Amino acid sequence: MLIPYDTFREWEANLPEPEPSAAECHYATEVAGMLQCNSLEDLSGALGRAMQVCEQAGFAVPVHFRQVFRYNGRDMERDMRLSSLASYLVLINAGTEHQAVAQAQVLAFFRK
Repeated sequence: MLIPYDTFREWEANLPEPEPSAAECHYATEVAGMLQCNSLEDLSGALGRAMQVCEQAGFAVPVHFRQVFRYNGRDMERDMRLSSLASYLVLINAGTEHQAVAQAQVLAFFRK
């Protein structure tokens, strides 16, 4: 019996997952602002779906979605540091009821 051998899949499975550099990371509150969402809570559904996609695709969620606390000038507030992949996943999972989200999703398509 012949067993098909897929060298690309074997190579891909053994690739280490790189740690995102600071230059390719964004904060969820910044992404929410760019998408004209009022708060991080408005983006919570998209964040949850994006984390689920990341996990189902076999990526380590904590590498791409990292909970952090940021000082806003008065208090510490909860935020999330997102890799480029995480930012993209949030973007494509955000609700299109905001015109800025729909426009960003279309622009993301043309940039690839």
